[in-house]
Amino acid sequence: MSFRNQKVISFAVLVSFLASIPIWFFSLHSNIANNLSSISEKYEQEKIVDKELERVENKLGIVTNNFLASNDKFNNLLRKIPSINDRDNALALFKDIIQAHSLKIHKFEPTQGAIEEKIMSIAETGGKVTIKKYAVDAILTGNFLR
Repeated sequence: MSFRNQKVISFAVLVSFLASIPIWFFSLHSNIANNLSSISEKYEQEKIVDKELERVENKLGIVTNNFLASNDKFNNLLRKIPSINDRDNALALFKDIIQAHSLKIHKFEPTQGAIEEKIMSIAETGGKVTIKKYAVDAILTGNFLR
């Protein structure tokens, strides 16, 4: 083989090698760029989710405090409602309140059946409370302008 042929072959190999480097680099680079763009999109989505979770965490304390306050109010209200066993006592108390305001009772007839019934859950214990409303037909006279 002549020196010139060796030179041409060496030059061809060198040009092929140098031409394959950018092809290899750009094919590798495009793959990396695609992976980077998909990872960047996922990262942005995770940042949005993180901000949303942070917002929810910040409001969780407020919601918890509101719930506890409402639950306390509910429990206080439940304590004020007389039990079904105390129905007669509640009716007697109602009569006493009417008479204490100088009203005269002409008719006082409590109904036997409930006009409204609600079943509520207590969050802390998981127990159920039944609240019944009873109607009382009353005819009163007196000085209402006191």
